[in-house]
Amino acid sequence: MNSLVLYVNDLATMKKFYSGLLAYQVSEEDESFIRMSSGSDELVLHQIPAEYLEQISNPPKLREDCVWKPTFTVNSVAASRAVAIELGGAVADESRQWELGDYVYCNGNDPEGNVIQVRQMAR
Repeated sequence: MNSLVLYVNDLATMKKFYSGLLAYQVSEEDESFIRMSSGSDELVLHQIPAEYLEQISNPPKLREDCVWKPTFTVNSVAASRAVAIELGGAVADESRQWELGDYVYCNGNDPEGNVIQVRQMAR
């Protein structure tokens, strides 16, 4: 199983975003972490300890200078746009998506400003 751990400021908001966007099922949860998965992919959200919490601006400043951008497979990039906006994030419009190999890709961000990418099988 592939697993990714993401440290978050607001555990409840990020749970709602990632489970809604990716249709992942929560398998384990407590006050400081949430484990969710779909198939062979797993995402663990880990609450940043209070002494290290960051103040997230609204809207959040995108963390585009990060050297890591996780890519998540979705059924539809187009459908993920509406879901991401509804849940406080974003997926760029169709003019900014591209195709490579068997997939269509598009960048986006979560509610805390982490840059992500979604992809779907090309038709």
